[in-house]
Amino acid sequence: MIEKTDNPEFMAALAGVLDEMGKKPEATTLRQRAAKRYEELLKKHPEAMYWHAAEFFLEDGQDPKRALELLKKNAKLRPGAESWATLASAELAVGKIDDADKSIQ
Repeated sequence: MIEKTDNPEFMAALAGVLDEMGKKPEATTLRQRAAKRYEELLKKHPEAMYWHAAEFFLEDGQDPKRALELLKKNAKLRPGAESWATLASAELAVGKIDDADKSIQ
């Protein structure tokens, strides 16, 4: 039933399992579905989804630039150590070392 869910976290998890099984095309398709679903959820519930979607895009979605956009918004909304540290991770992923240094200070 997980393969029929519209929960992007489950889609990403299943994509990871498929990758481990060597089923790369199926994993890629599932990650694309997850990315699309996250974008839909961001339109409906942006503030609730910033963090969740950013985690996906930073890791499974392999789109650190998109994650960075979302994590900047999240840090403004929820300023705290975890938000700033994760923002710094995204900044490092896109090569913004000076920005990452500022984020964790």
